[in-house]
Amino acid sequence: MKRPYLDQDARRAQLLNAALPLAEEVGCAHVTQHAVAKASGVSGSLIPHYFGSMCGFRLELMRLAIRKENLLVIARGLADDDDLAKATPQGLRDRAICAMVNLMSQ
Repeated sequence: MKRPYLDQDARRAQLLNAALPLAEEVGCAHVTQHAVAKASGVSGSLIPHYFGSMCGFRLELMRLAIRKENLLVIARGLADDDDLAKATPQGLRDRAICAMVNLMSQ
């Protein structure tokens, strides 16, 4: 089945939004091209096409998580020593750490 045509911004958003739940589970640094392709239902070759590399994709994924205040992804980024996660405002970092602690204590 042929995938529907999406313009560049829509395709990038599709890939990033499909990867966000993956990043909640494993952290941005551990999201794979294969997992994103499977979650989004498109070819993994679209990631380097739209983001330059998997590294570029992960950078945009963390930026999205910060914009959406996705506390679990930010907390995992802090645990992985991610520069963007470490540069988020202190209050957001504190909330992210609390969210992770609460999740782990359940």
